[in-house]
Amino acid sequence: MSAQLQKIIADNSELIQEKSKKSDQDELGKRIDALLWEVDTLQKNIAETKEMCRRWGDERKREAAEFAKLLDSSDDDQN
Repeated sequence: MSAQLQKIIADNSELIQEKSKKSDQDELGKRIDALLWEVDTLQKNIAETKEMCRRWGDERKREAAEFAKLLDSSDDDQN
């Protein structure tokens, strides 16, 4: 590194550190925003999955009741 460049860096070290910290904070902010978006998406997916499971359970109960009726009617037909 040239002496002139070293002098510029030394003269502006506070500014360089401040910009570096701001850059780090900006990057951290972007990463936090991305993480929050991922968490929000995950929560939506979990809610959708829970609703699908609830509906699936209701559908299986209905199908089981229909099947039981079919079995009852086939038993009646055989008697």
